Amino acid sequence: MQSKLTSAQATEMITKFRTNPEAFYSFMWPQDKLWGKQVDICQSVARNRDTFVKSCNSSGKTHIVARLVVWFLCCYRPAVAITTAPSWPQVEKQIWGEIRKAYLSASVKLPGTLLQTEWKISPDHYALGLSTNEPDKFQGYHASNILVLFDEASGVKSVIWQARHALLTSEFSRFVAIGNPLACVGEFFNAF
Repeated sequence: MQSKLTSAQATEMITKFRTNPEAFYSFMWPQDKLWGKQVDICQSVARNRDTFVKSCNSSGKTHIVARLVVWFLCCYRPAVAITTAPSWPQVEKQIWGEIRKAYLSASVKLPGTLLQTEWKISPDHYALGLSTNEPDKFQGYHASNILVLFDEASGVKSVIWQARHALLTSEFSRFVAIGNPLACVGEFFNAF
């Protein structure tokens, strides 16, 4: 059963968890336990502008980055989170399927309205799932706090890797690229 936070409790939570996403995770989903690599990912996103993660099948990579979207929108205001993957089904079913699970299973009632691939809190505070190979369609999203997330990053086209730079111009920007290292060429390969 989800509880509702008071405004004071929400402010305290933001202060406590802003630099500690793994503690946020433990608070919001106490029934789940992170494993070492997931903790490393959380710490990297909290401390670094860019986080690149080589992973493997069934390691919990999409699970953890979906919860990082929730952490980001709960702990930074206003904030925008943009997620993408190589195909629309991967955006809709994989990353946003995990975001919906996280939203619905959180220990406290989360703000806003959750749609299929969008979480609307306010006009300048939201998360959005996109899948495109056209850079012009990937640009134009800006906020003082922004998270850009590439799931299955080795399959994201180079033009979108380049377009991400137009989003990451704010003072507090975070970029996460995570996926299986399937190709020996491309932007994800070059990150390592």
